[in-house]
Amino acid sequence: MNLLNNVLVLDSETTGICKKDQVIQLSVLKLNHNPVFNEYLNTEAEIHPKAQEVHGITKEMLSNKKSILDHADDLVSILKDKVLMGYNVKFDIDRINASGALYLYEEAKLEELITSDKTFAFMHQHGLTVPYKSSIDLMAAFAAHNAEWIETKKCWKNKKLSFALDAFGISSYFQDGDWHELTELHNSLADTRATIELFFSLLTYADVTAWGNTPVHELFDMTKVAFEGEVASIRLE
Repeated sequence: MNLLNNVLVLDSETTGICKKDQVIQLSVLKLNHNPVFNEYLNTEAEIHPKAQEVHGITKEMLSNKKSILDHADDLVSILKDKVLMGYNVKFDIDRINASGALYLYEEAKLEELITSDKTFAFMHQHGLTVPYKSSIDLMAAFAAHNAEWIETKKCWKNKKLSFALDAFGISSYFQDGDWHELTELHNSLADTRATIELFFSLLTYADVTAWGNTPVHELFDMTKVAFEGEVASIRLE
C-alpha cells in the first residue's frame, strides 16, 4: 500500500459532543501535511459554550462560510475508498455523517431521527455518509503503547491527544523539508498535523509487534523496516 496516496488524516471541531451536534471545522491532510480539505463550516445549530471555550469558534466566524452539504460532493470524492486516520477518529467520522443528515432535518425531531434506521438510510441514499475504506484510531494505538490497564473494563486507558504529544515530546511538524512549530491546538488543522507527527512517532519508537492483532497490523501487515522506508520517502515528498 502507498501510504501517501491511500491514507488521509483528519480532525474536526464541532458544536458539541452530542449526537445532534455538527461539524464546524474540518481538516483532512495527507501524511506529508499537505491539506486536501480545510474549511470552516456554517451551521444553523448553536455552539455549546463549553465547546466554544475549547476551540474558540464563534457563529460570527462561520456566517459567510459554506455548509457541510455545500461541500458534500467534494468530501465524498476526497474520502472515497481511503484509509482514514485520526485521534478518536470514530467521533470525527460520526459527526461528519450526522452533520450532513441533521442539517436537512433541522426542523424535524432530531433525537428521534439520529437513533432511527431512517436517518442512516437517508444519508446513504443521498451520499452523505463517509465512503471510506477503513480507519485507524491512534487514540487506541497510543493507549496500547502507553499500557495503562483498566482492570474493571479490561482495556487500555485512553488519553487525550495533548498527553500523547507530551509523551513523545511533539511540539512541531515536518513539511517541505523543514520543521514548523505546532500552534493553536484545538484547531482542527493543528490537531491533524499533531496527529500525523504522533503516527510517525509511534512507528519509530513504539513496539508495534507487542500490540497483537490491532488495526495497525491489519492495515499494513509489513515489517518495521518497510514502515521506516516508506516513512522516509514521505518525509522527502
